[in-house]
Amino acid sequence: MLYKELIQEIEDMKDLFDKDSKIQLQNVPTYLDTGHLFFAIEDLNDVLITLPSSEFYLIDIVEKWINDVKQFISKGICISSSGDVFTFDEMINNKIIEYCYDRNGFMVTYACNLDGCVYLPDSVYAIKDAAFCHSKVQEVYIGKNTYMMGFDTFANCPLEVIYFNDVLEEINSCTCKNCKELKQVYLGKNIHTIRDNAFYNNLELESIILPERVKRIEYGAFEGCKNLKSVIQTGNNLRRLDGHCFANCKKLLSFDIFESVTRCDESNFDNCKKTTIYIHVKDKRYVPFKDCFKDCKVVVIED
Repeated sequence: MLYKELIQEIEDMKDLFDKDSKIQLQNVPTYLDTGHLFFAIEDLNDVLITLPSSEFYLIDIVEKWINDVKQFISKGICISSSGDVFTFDEMINNKIIEYCYDRNGFMVTYACNLDGCVYLPDSVYAIKDAAFCHSKVQEVYIGKNTYMMGFDTFANCPLEVIYFNDVLEEINSCTCKNCKELKQVYLGKNIHTIRDNAFYNNLELESIILPERVKRIEYGAFEGCKNLKSVIQTGNNLRRLDGHCFANCKKLLSFDIFESVTRCDESNFDNCKKTTIYIHVKDKRYVPFKDCFKDCKVVVIED
């Protein structure tokens, strides 16, 4: 199926869902543009469950649609800002990227010629240092088998959206440093460490959800994210907050310090004057780190 035909089929399906009042659907994507095809697949699998059994023709259509999208995505796609579409093989053949290959699969070593939206296929197991640094990529979707990323991978890009997979265990140093237009970051569920300056100076980032396994946020990881308002911790396993990790996040509203935290440097929330720090303790007579938040309001919560 040609790329344009696939996009048209997506739009037709969306119209069908919207107009047929007999069908009660849940989790239908509200947008189905080129930047979100991969993540529409999970939603459409949910659609199959919610379709009435009498609508067999629709089930067939949706199943076919999902298979088409999966085949399309599995090839690895780069959609350039000019509208050109490349498969991963074409990117290699046209010298748009450089790579090496071993029994594990592809390792991307250079991709600075890319722009637009990039889907890295499942055959990519690693991305070397600075592979996309100073490129013009705007959206990136990491393939599900990539387990290693070097430092400076996407530094200084006009990146707006990035999806990490559920295999990666750490976000390396300076991964998205100075990506000043980055608005959406989706961290995979296995991330346990966010290295130094990983998201330094991401000026448009407003919120971040920390997966349950995150234990360490290193020096300057989110420093200078001046529009960051919300940091949501899905667990309470965080142990270390190294220096300046949220310094100069001037709009940050709150942050929770749970009993799991064993290190919290005094500079972590420098110049965060709108921030309320909630320190969770079992006994209010013993409050750790209470002198580490000189620019913030501190509230002690006895759990």
